[in-house]
Amino acid sequence: MKPLKQIIYKYKWVHTRIGILGNICFLIGSFLFLLEFQKAGVWWFIFGSTGMLIGNVGNAFVMGARNHRRNYRIR
Repeated sequence: MKPLKQIIYKYKWVHTRIGILGNICFLIGSFLFLLEFQKAGVWWFIFGSTGMLIGNVGNAFVMGARNHRRNYRIR
């Protein structure tokens, strides 16, 4: 297994935590919009969406690797 794939697969909890952090950033951005701090709210939304993207891409790689391993074993 290539080193990057190995890191992504081994540290699945990192992707989950990055995704949760992204959700928290979205929540903070929402409150900032309600409090009339639109510019800060936009940046929190950008950070949140980046965190969620990284978390979901990492989780997708892990799921793909697990499915690949499972299909390889069956055949």
